[in-house]
Amino acid sequence: MRLVFTGGGTGGHVLPNVAIIQQLKEAAARKHLEIDCAYIGSNKPAERRLVEREADIPFYEISTGKLRRYLSLENFFDFFRVFRGTIQAWRLLGKLRPHLVFSKGGYVSLPVVLAAHFRHIPIWIHEADLSLGLGTRIASRLADRIFLSFEETRRAFDEDDERLMVVGNPIRTSVLRGNKARGYALTGLRRDRPAILFMGGSLGSQALNDLLMAIAQRLVDRGVQLVHITGAQEVEPASSELEAGGYRRYAFLGPELADAYAISDLVVSRAGSGSLFELLALNKPMVLIPLPLSASRGDQIENAYIFEKNGWAITLDQDKLTADELFMTLAGLMEDRSRSASMISRQKKARGLDAAEEVASQLVAFASTFSGERPAAGR
Repeated sequence: MRLVFTGGGTGGHVLPNVAIIQQLKEAAARKHLEIDCAYIGSNKPAERRLVEREADIPFYEISTGKLRRYLSLENFFDFFRVFRGTIQAWRLLGKLRPHLVFSKGGYVSLPVVLAAHFRHIPIWIHEADLSLGLGTRIASRLADRIFLSFEETRRAFDEDDERLMVVGNPIRTSVLRGNKARGYALTGLRRDRPAILFMGGSLGSQALNDLLMAIAQRLVDRGVQLVHITGAQEVEPASSELEAGGYRRYAFLGPELADAYAISDLVVSRAGSGSLFELLALNKPMVLIPLPLSASRGDQIENAYIFEKNGWAITLDQDKLTADELFMTLAGLMEDRSRSASMISRQKKARGLDAAEEVASQLVAFASTFSGERPAAGR
């Protein structure tokens, strides 16, 4: 059987697919099933490298446009870009002839889903966030099976919709295998002092970078070490005094992120579903600063609300947040560990942390009942 995976635009749309593919390969080998996978993504080089390195499957790119919920001249041009991407996806699916298309969302996935629908290829999708993105909302009308990260997302569908399955958000097993020794070797930090990991999502965040740099020296002066993942954003140079006190900066961490997780006592992060479920599985206390409504559809705000409601995280509003408030929050958590301990205790009771394995098992079950005949290229 042959599967095509799609999803892209940010790491949050690609990494869960990688996690599923890795689990699928292992499950198929145990069942002695031959399952061939391919990936259709965006033209971002980092996306291709990630899929080819960690999933080890062929990668095909299409060009497409974004879907916006607000009026913009770009919407006019993006309509034609989506149309062009759908034609490209149609041709690719005719070449690859998959028995199933699995979509993780992101702007690149909609043309693939539309092309699969026109070719009568079964479509499975996964929504990572609490609320449906516009692309997923459209794709859900065409999908044969819909996987969800949150139980609350069921409210967007009919009560008796049998396509739904709540599984959580797929995470890579490699993230769970971080090593403290490697983490300390990577950063050169001291083992006898606490460390905070500060990251602004796969694309980075100028606002979060600026907030941290405004308080970094004060935190270091209190004996708190900092691992700062900046993304591609410009950040003011760190002083030698700051670096000597235990401040480490990286534009990006690949496989080493697992080791950075391992040495972190607290993580300050955006609230994309991918990072949230990784940190939840690792039982890491979190301070979440979701993207504000001015820069998003509010999906991260909703994700963060659920995590705070369950006692898994603390949420701060970026629009109201000052550097002093952030400093007091972080310093307070470092000095009084009872709140962090409470988060960890609640996190250990969480469910839905085996999503990649669950989705892979569903795909294997689909493959096990398949006749083995490939669909015709012209369908």
